[in-house]
Amino acid sequence: MKRLITALCAALFLAACSTPTAPTREAREHYENGQRAYKAENNAVAESEFAGALSDYPDYAEAALQLAYTRYRLKKYELAREDFLRSMKLYANAPEALDAEYWAGMCDYSLGYACDDKGDKKGADARYKPAEAAFSSVISRGYTANDVFAWRAWTRVALGIFGKAQSDFRRAIKFTSNSAKKKEWQEAVDNINKIFGEAALKKAEKERQDGMDAARIDAAKLKTASEAYAKAKEQFEREQFGVCRVFCERALELETGHEEAKKLLKQAEEFDWK
Repeated sequence: MKRLITALCAALFLAACSTPTAPTREAREHYENGQRAYKAENNAVAESEFAGALSDYPDYAEAALQLAYTRYRLKKYELAREDFLRSMKLYANAPEALDAEYWAGMCDYSLGYACDDKGDKKGADARYKPAEAAFSSVISRGYTANDVFAWRAWTRVALGIFGKAQSDFRRAIKFTSNSAKKKEWQEAVDNINKIFGEAALKKAEKERQDGMDAARIDAAKLKTASEAYAKAKEQFEREQFGVCRVFCERALELETGHEEAKKLLKQAEEFDWK
């Protein structure tokens, strides 16, 4: 009996010393102070308070995200990127995780731009590539906020990927009602036409149409909706949105109630600038 009581006391002691499952009172106070400072644009105080909240409660997702935003404001892009990635893990499958990943990409873009400004092309590319990957990752999961297509387009321009950049600018135009942005991005499309060349542009458009025609032949051979949907997902990941639409349509021919194919088709139609 004495052993049992000793064991229970030890267990209670360990439980009392374990990490709390919710932010402590001190952590919440730091967070609320940080919010007030952030709204007042007192960024140095906000940074200190959000960092204090995380020190008291390391799993505080909201504090990690707000610390990242604050450091982005302060142009501490390296630290901000780490905080965005931390908050992305803490938020897991919540919508905020997509925002965090997008902003981590923006940090990489800003760091790449700074390298470009110094004439460091190699250093710039080393940052632009993960930025493009972050933008592509969130786009592939349906993210369209914060002009993500435009930012991926600018990143691709910096990397010399002009054809895909042009398509992204066209998609960005579809997702904004801001006339100034529409004008800016249309000018970018026109400038890429000049750089890319009319002949090359026509070739790219022909390749797109040929790809869709070939996909229609392949899709007709598929006998199940699951096969067609798998092909559609594969093409979506490759940013072949026209081809993706072909396979989605085939999946729906074979199974009219295929909800995943309906959702993917809608997304592909939104992303495909044609």
